[in-house]
Amino acid sequence: MKSNILICFFCLLFMMQKTEAKIFDSVSDSILNNIQSTIYNAFISDISKQTSTLEKLKEQLIEIDKSNQNRTVMYWRSYLQFYRTILHSQTGKKDQAKAEVELGMDILNNLSNKSSEEFTLLARLESIALQFAGMNMMSLSKSMNDNIQRALQLDKNNLRANFVFGAIDYYTPPAFGGGKKAEQYLLNAIELPNQKDQRKYEPTWGKDEAYEMLINFYLKNGEKDKAKKYFEEASKNYPRNYQLMALKEKVME
Repeated sequence: MKSNILICFFCLLFMMQKTEAKIFDSVSDSILNNIQSTIYNAFISDISKQTSTLEKLKEQLIEIDKSNQNRTVMYWRSYLQFYRTILHSQTGKKDQAKAEVELGMDILNNLSNKSSEEFTLLARLESIALQFAGMNMMSLSKSMNDNIQRALQLDKNNLRANFVFGAIDYYTPPAFGGGKKAEQYLLNAIELPNQKDQRKYEPTWGKDEAYEMLINFYLKNGEKDKAKKYFEEASKNYPRNYQLMALKEKVME
């Protein structure tokens, strides 16, 4: 009798654990579905309507992975920190921006065996953190360059890795060897697919930004024909991208 009761108890416990797992998966799925767009739209809402949507979304992501074991959630938490950094930078809250980008970097630095995507996002966060680095600028710059190189070594056909490498070179002063590789890597980025495999929850960002930077690169170097060519191409692919459309006057004048 006792053994039967114990068996029933453990069966019940197992069923409860499975139910909790399903609930966790369901909640995770509802939050992570279209998470990239959700984060960007939250950023737009916060900066235009002065809401706190990013903060609420941050709390939701933390809640579904309290033990920091889910790499997907940790990636998107870090991606969200990128936009919180931009938000505070644009509203003049430099100390808060510094804290936000450092948190984003910490999240990714805590991951072992990072993927190409994780190294890429980390390098991008480090590139933003340089403005707050002070005496640590040289070491942070080295880490940024090392991480984007690792991203490319792991996957040379990663759109985002090519874009971020191109962006780093674009913003590196010529005195420090910058500006020599930006064009090629930005061209690579716009030719590569957003995702090689259509996997749920995986990032697709970068191509519109690569177009924007490439057009600015050609405008900066007086190559109006190339700037116009890629603006027309970008306009077809991203007709609602405000930052790209803002370049129209410069390209067409």
